[in-house]
Amino acid sequence: MGDYGLRGVGYPLGMTFGPTMILRTLSMVLVGFGTGAQAADSIAIDNSTVPAMGKVAAGSITSTFTVDGSTGAVVGATGNAVRVNSPGTVSTPTITVTCAPCSGNAASRTMTVTVTSTGSGRATITSFTRTNMSSGVTFGGSVTGSPLIFTILFPSGSGSPTASFRLGMTVQVANSGATGVRSLPYQISTSRP
Repeated sequence: MGDYGLRGVGYPLGMTFGPTMILRTLSMVLVGFGTGAQAADSIAIDNSTVPAMGKVAAGSITSTFTVDGSTGAVVGATGNAVRVNSPGTVSTPTITVTCAPCSGNAASRTMTVTVTSTGSGRATITSFTRTNMSSGVTFGGSVTGSPLIFTILFPSGSGSPTASFRLGMTVQVANSGATGVRSLPYQISTSRP
């Protein structure tokens, strides 16, 4: 059994001893533009370095931990790895997308959001879950997936409206492989028709 430190990118890495793996969350933002989209569409992440899940002792089989996007609760979903001296909840990222300018028919006010895990190796994000935080916009499509693909319909005639959601995720940790510093990168992209 090895130790794994599950941390966000913004946290100091410090020194690691023995069979330790530090997992860092890293996000990359891409704004894609179709024929109707404007260059002012944007994506903001309040903290791209979370969740920082603490230290995990590896199990004898591959294990997963699920981070609830709305509460930050971390639960061991499968396997027998355990979190060691870690809080029961963690911070989760809040993503805010802006539709600007946002006018015209429903098709031109509909944004498609795609969240994709871009990592590989011993620790990876295997799925994402969104928790809607905004009123006045309509979320459609998947709530959970890998990749997670959904739409946001913004209100008519509202200038540059925003929509926010929290991002939860399931992280898989293999029972064997290289130890050391690891990242959990993911990418968020948007497009409009």
